[in-house]
Amino acid sequence: RFGKLLKYMGDHFSTCSLKSAAEKFAYNPDYLSAMFKQVAGVSFSQKLLHIRLEEAGRLLQTTKYKVEEISTIVGFKDKSYFIHKFKERYGLSPAQWRKQHQSFHL
Repeated sequence: RFGKLLKYMGDHFSTCSLKSAAEKFAYNPDYLSAMFKQVAGVSFSQKLLHIRLEEAGRLLQTTKYKVEEISTIVGFKDKSYFIHKFKERYGLSPAQWRKQHQSFHL
């Protein structure tokens, strides 16, 4: 079931939440949170953030979407928070990361 949960998170990262995942898999959210941390070694929200930032990096590299559009696509409600978390993870702003990693010239 844990593999199915990870697949669900990967397929629905833009709208996924602990509550929605718990409902989907018929768990109490508190139980799912504790189980997830025990099995994965990171919290549900940390894993979801990781998935969202990886997808943001892929979109920055392969599309012409603006940073604000990408932040919304991957599930962030606040562009500033997205930029902060992206920079925290990758050491570069999304725009800087795009310049260094784009697979074609936009």
